[in-house]
Amino acid sequence: MSKKKKRSYYRKRLIEVQYYEQTKKTMKDEMFLLPYISKLTGIKDSEFTFGGDNRAVIEKHFDKLCTLNGVNPKYNNDVNQQKAGADFYYKGLFVDVKCNDEKWENACYELYKNKDSLYTFNKPKDCYIIASFMKKTGELLLCTNGLIEMIVNQDIKELPLSDDFYFTDKLKMYQNKTHADITNACINSQELKKLLQPYVSYYCDNSNAKSLLSRGCVIDVDMEKYREYIKSA
Repeated sequence: MSKKKKRSYYRKRLIEVQYYEQTKKTMKDEMFLLPYISKLTGIKDSEFTFGGDNRAVIEKHFDKLCTLNGVNPKYNNDVNQQKAGADFYYKGLFVDVKCNDEKWENACYELYKNKDSLYTFNKPKDCYIIASFMKKTGELLLCTNGLIEMIVNQDIKELPLSDDFYFTDKLKMYQNKTHADITNACINSQELKKLLQPYVSYYCDNSNAKSLLSRGCVIDVDMEKYREYIKSA
């Protein structure tokens, strides 16, 4: 093998190893949080499908984490589902788990600007459920893309948003440091809790999303258990 081919081979292997390690790290959080998502929504964990890929080593790690967390979701080895934002999916809904850094107490989202200069997740309305794990507060908050887009585009209609919302730090928007086409939106979690049920009742058109979010949007996570789990998983 030539030096050039060797360099190419080892570079490719390094990328594969880095991707595998990142996948393992994110999968730990996703599988730990599945029982909380299940409890909050009233949907059995076995009714969710995990978006994995076709590598045997990833599926083996998935099996290990299922055992550790006492869950039994289905497994899909089509990586396109994961790339589309589906950590889990259920009846046409994508559930994307996002873990906030411990310094953030609010939910953070990544959006794009479309040709009309409106912020969007580039997903069908209310088919994309973001599960934000806020480690600082120990809360897991579920929200639909439709509500987030209404808020950041200041199209709140009759929703009970606080009068000072757009004039305080309840909404912070800034350019993503890694991806120039992405804008980060950090939204006050107390406002989101107040808005989600009215949104689901009056503006959500997706019956499966309505059902999934009908029992509420937030649940407390056992942070002591989480920290012990992360050390051992």
